[in-house]
Amino acid sequence: MIPEEIIDRVRLTAKVAEVVEDSGVHLKAEGRTLSACCPFHSEKTPSFKVSISKNTWHCYGSCQEGGDAISYVMKRESLSFIDAVKFLAKRYNIDIEEERESEEQKQARLRREALLALNHRVMMFFVSNLLKSKEPLAYIEKRFNQEFVRESFFGFAPDSFDALYSWATKKNENIEFMLMLGLLKQNEETGRIYDAFRNRIMFPIFNRSHQVIGFTGRTLAKDDKSPKYINSPESEIYHKSKSIYGINIAIPEGRKKDFFYCVEGSPDAAKMQSVGILNTVAALGGEWTPDQLKIIHALSPTVCFINDADVIKEGQQWPTGISLVMKNGEKALREGLQVNVRELLPLKRGKQKRDPGDFFTSEDALNDEKNLLPAQNFIVWYARKIFSKSKNTSEYTQCVKEIARLISFIKDDTEQQVVIGDVNAHYVRNKNLLQSCVDKEKIERRREKTKDRSSEIDYETYGFVIRNGGYFAAGQQWSNFTLTPLFHIKDSDNPRRLFEVKNNRGQTDLLEMSMEEMISVAKFQQRLEGIGNYIWEASGTALVKLRKFLYEKTNTAVALKQMGWCPNAGYVFGNGIWNTEFHQADKYGIVVIPEKGNWYIPAAKQYEEGTDMRFERERRFVFQQLVPVSLTEYMHDFCIVFGDNGKVGLAYWITSLFHDIVVGYTRKYPILNLFGPKGTGKSEMGQALMAFFGAGNKAPNVRNATPTALNNDISLYSNALWHGDEYKNDLKPIVIEFLKGLYDGVGRTKMGGASYDERVMTRVKCGIILSGQEMPTADIALFTRCIFLQFLNSKFTKEEGQRFEALFEKNKMGLTHLTVEMLKQRRYFEIHYQDAFSEVINDIRQKTDYNSLETRIVDNWARLAASIKCLQSHLNFPFSYDEYLDITVQGIVNQCALCGSQDELAQFWRDFEFLIDSGKIFKESDYKIALVTELKTEEVKERIFKNPVRVLYLNKRRVFHFFKQSANQVGDKSLPIDSLLHYLEHCPQFLGTKASVRFRLIINGVQQMKEVDGKYFPEDRVLRAMVFDYDALVKTYGLQLLEKGSAEHDSNTSPPPSKPEEQDLPF
Repeated sequence: MIPEEIIDRVRLTAKVAEVVEDSGVHLKAEGRTLSACCPFHSEKTPSFKVSISKNTWHCYGSCQEGGDAISYVMKRESLSFIDAVKFLAKRYNIDIEEERESEEQKQARLRREALLALNHRVMMFFVSNLLKSKEPLAYIEKRFNQEFVRESFFGFAPDSFDALYSWATKKNENIEFMLMLGLLKQNEETGRIYDAFRNRIMFPIFNRSHQVIGFTGRTLAKDDKSPKYINSPESEIYHKSKSIYGINIAIPEGRKKDFFYCVEGSPDAAKMQSVGILNTVAALGGEWTPDQLKIIHALSPTVCFINDADVIKEGQQWPTGISLVMKNGEKALREGLQVNVRELLPLKRGKQKRDPGDFFTSEDALNDEKNLLPAQNFIVWYARKIFSKSKNTSEYTQCVKEIARLISFIKDDTEQQVVIGDVNAHYVRNKNLLQSCVDKEKIERRREKTKDRSSEIDYETYGFVIRNGGYFAAGQQWSNFTLTPLFHIKDSDNPRRLFEVKNNRGQTDLLEMSMEEMISVAKFQQRLEGIGNYIWEASGTALVKLRKFLYEKTNTAVALKQMGWCPNAGYVFGNGIWNTEFHQADKYGIVVIPEKGNWYIPAAKQYEEGTDMRFERERRFVFQQLVPVSLTEYMHDFCIVFGDNGKVGLAYWITSLFHDIVVGYTRKYPILNLFGPKGTGKSEMGQALMAFFGAGNKAPNVRNATPTALNNDISLYSNALWHGDEYKNDLKPIVIEFLKGLYDGVGRTKMGGASYDERVMTRVKCGIILSGQEMPTADIALFTRCIFLQFLNSKFTKEEGQRFEALFEKNKMGLTHLTVEMLKQRRYFEIHYQDAFSEVINDIRQKTDYNSLETRIVDNWARLAASIKCLQSHLNFPFSYDEYLDITVQGIVNQCALCGSQDELAQFWRDFEFLIDSGKIFKESDYKIALVTELKTEEVKERIFKNPVRVLYLNKRRVFHFFKQSANQVGDKSLPIDSLLHYLEHCPQFLGTKASVRFRLIINGVQQMKEVDGKYFPEDRVLRAMVFDYDALVKTYGLQLLEKGSAEHDSNTSPPPSKPEEQDLPF
């Protein structure tokens, strides 16, 4: 089974246009859509359309099918839903951690897939009926444009009792399934089966995966006997309280704009989507349910309700549409959403009803603020309504209390204060009154949560009772203590249980017990007696009974082994978890997050001595706000102190907070290298960045650490930073290789698992800062995996020193509250980062000679610039994106220039010249230089040069052999041939591979000759050759080959040399 959140991520990440083109279909731009001939049926006129804004596809030809990227892959590759998700996850580098599926779960999944497939076929039956039914088609196309009707799969249920039943019988459909789904009904008395939907326009209800889970049917009957709308009944695949109309279309736009419009009815949502307001959804009924709002909250933090503009009826305090917004707005607040309202006004001064489906004839209707009031905070809007009707002090007081109750649901303190200020400004005269009422509401809510709701436990059902302060059964006193189960710690390596133990003398202790200690009587006794006067006198049978009781009464908490981002929990600190708000760990180290679960942070526990050293790093990584500094203020000060390097450092911190998102899109993650002499501030900037993750962080010396020690340290953090100092080029090769692996997210292999006998590869999930006084050029592959910053100034003015000291005074207390401020941007970042990255690459292309740059270095810098571009509209950076782009371009150009003379290729060409000088390789035999005006290679059919160009032909077979041999002789570690070949083929000087180039045969420095009709000619052979721009090699690497490498040769009258033995050949 694949977790739902992974499926959602695949669905949101996979671009339909990319997936379609990957499958071999060429799309052409056609207005707002892309088109092609349908890949699923034969046609000459393109009927296959892809909507970029909706991220969907649809065939308007004979197929009449469509959906998202997952449904496309299912149809194109003939895959199941789950296999299609896996296919796309691999394409977009999304890791899937499948939950093991039991046989029962598998059967349930297969049954669900069968029901969904049946609903899809029924939908297509309704679609086909609509297309051949003149009046229903005219009715629906009067309200919606034709294209929207097709791509939304609107249909028609004929005015017949057996149209669907007859079709199902002919098609051998499962009638039992159709009855269960409410598509057919059966008369209990006669047993007759008939159609449930008759003479109705059919609106399919889709889930987030574009799968049909049910239907809404709108009657076309002109009498009032039939209900206007009927929905599918509850079933295994359709749950009204958890289903949202239009969600399949709304998600991309809702996430992009970071809010959803919520309307009352399905046709209203459909109409708004049809005119381009795609982020519109509707509850299937007037009232939204908590489950529906939870789904919305998982996608966006904000909703905006638009009401049906109903006419107020006699006896009503508010029109129905307004009353529903009031109810739904409060429910949304309770679920933690930010709630706004755009009030739609009725026609004719309140005397004629209208709903959004009537009002929204185009997207421009959003700007008609005379009829659709501007967006207003729900609580402020609600206050305007209720205060306008308060007639006396008593009613006024009730209004204040009601507004305070609503405000108390807001979790974000800043938002809460803004709303209190807005309400005070217009409706509450005493500014302290509302705040006081809000505080009382919050205290009362906490009191309700902490009430003891535990019921009396019937111990006898477990085979014992509590007597004399211990467990007792069958005339025997089992113990002199009782255990109160607290939590079962779920941990794949070390599962354990937390208890409070109390003996008959009142002594209490908190303890952890391993599973082994819970099963073995001897170890159970040893553990308890080891901490105090706790005696167990009963047998193993009695212990089994006690375990049964303890296990059933124990909640489970999942152990968290990493600080930082945990997808299921939130952002983990050593003292709690941030998830929209901070949840403090209790004295047991347990964090309870409603709707998310229970979590265990070992570093947070306060009951066991001797844990300080074991959790020293985690206990520095704590959330607290001890410094009164805002994010905007601190970023400004940081950039003043560290200049352009500081701007890059801030971008690296921000990007690292969303490491999983960035790696999910770009696969790699660069190291931030801070290089400079002593006293230039490089290490200090690293320390300053680490202050975002707590106070007192000290950078380990990488020269003194083993790869295992470094791995253990780095693997503790996720979506955070790790800083290593004192980098030197004389590090052991094994350490260099480890550092290179960090770029790919690869750590070290270690033993793990329940039995500690499984090899587990640790993944690196954080940003790495390396500082030192040497450039990391011992292995240029490491250098290209870095973002290289130089610190050259070691002399500072008095004013600069004072700024530095002021900044570090703030750092001393830790700045984790600023990290939390940045984490609030995660949802927006996840939606927009991928597009921002593509845009940054295009911006860099326009500002540079892109093809001359090292792609890896470009991508490294672009990852950071994309974060700035993505968040520039949400954060007050002390610099603009254009400024940062200039820094990025300069950084790329500088690093590439440094790389040009200090990488593996430079070493190769130096070795190449050495091999010529030492008589190992020869001109005309192993390489040759020619002047050409045109060139044909395997990569490019024909290349014409305006002026003659000197090219170098390289016989790589012998050259690579001697290159490797030479390195081995001097004890150097040569670059693997595959890697060398990759670098050569991707360097700017490489022109391609020529299939046939004639080289002379030279052995041991002697040109071999062949006899033809009594005459001797130089013997040669035709080989594949790599082709390089020789003048570019001269410019970059200083090559001088024209006068080198000539071999000795015999005259034409000399006798032919003896044929060399096979072993004499160096290849």
